[in-house]
Amino acid sequence: MFKIPKFRIYGEGSKEIQEKINPKLELREWNQLTKDEKQTAYKFFWNHHFQRPAQATIKYLNTEYLSVAPGANLLDAVYYRRDELGAASQDFQRIFLNENQDLVFAMLAKFVDYFINHDELNLLEGRDIGRDEFNRRLDQVFYSADIHIKSLNHIFEKFAVNQVFSREGLFPRQDQKIIEEIYQPTLKVLSDPKWKSVNTHLVKMFNDYRDKNYDDIASEAYNSVYAFLKVVNKIDGGNSKGEFAALFKEASNSIDQTESVKRFLSHISSFISDARSNQGSAKPTVENQIPLSSSESLLIMNEVMILLQYYLTSQSSIKN
Repeated sequence: MFKIPKFRIYGEGSKEIQEKINPKLELREWNQLTKDEKQTAYKFFWNHHFQRPAQATIKYLNTEYLSVAPGANLLDAVYYRRDELGAASQDFQRIFLNENQDLVFAMLAKFVDYFINHDELNLLEGRDIGRDEFNRRLDQVFYSADIHIKSLNHIFEKFAVNQVFSREGLFPRQDQKIIEEIYQPTLKVLSDPKWKSVNTHLVKMFNDYRDKNYDDIASEAYNSVYAFLKVVNKIDGGNSKGEFAALFKEASNSIDQTESVKRFLSHISSFISDARSNQGSAKPTVENQIPLSSSESLLIMNEVMILLQYYLTSQSSIKN
């Protein structure tokens, strides 16, 4: 058998050489990128096929935030009957390069949303079909959006932006292994419309972390798990004292568990419940209470995601 040569790219597989070419950056906010970095990111991201979705995105921003007119060029183009696609593209570029990260993230999220097949997603809700067929159709719904999510995440990773896009929106970046093995597969399953109530609170939780509203995270973490347990146990309404623990116990009893796993999950449940009781913004402020830190808030969010992933996996909801 003849040996076939394999051409090797210089530096491929060598972390040392790659870091010499492209030094590793510390995680940072989007606002901390230089203008040149944003310009490079924009050139990588932009495609001339994006003009129509960019127009829809800028129209949305003008409607939602009319008092600040984020898409002034498009407003002028519509009024004076000029090139709307070109004007929207100019607005998109200006916001991407110059505006505060909150407006940038809102714009990029709406841009991704444009590529989700919402009609098909609504049809999927409540459909009585097999799990494999459901997952196949759900992947079709998000097919185009997933491409742009991947592109944006590549930019965020290369420029060390401390956020990651998913089918649920933005969530905080942390160790890549945690993102790939916990957050991404779990959020992919939760894109099923039946988990809408859970996602509402998860999105608020992630937004609170990004906005540094750390004391609100405990409440949304609790609400996320509580909403999840209600869906699992097929319960509507309610929020009586002790119900969280009862729902948790009922969900756990439906799964074969070792005593070690039971104790571990019970610890997570108690941790989330106690954090909400002691730190949640919905609760009266305790005298001399120490506010949650960034690392403590991240710990609470990770506990939530571990708990949700365990139950989803145990129900054979996550497919590799």
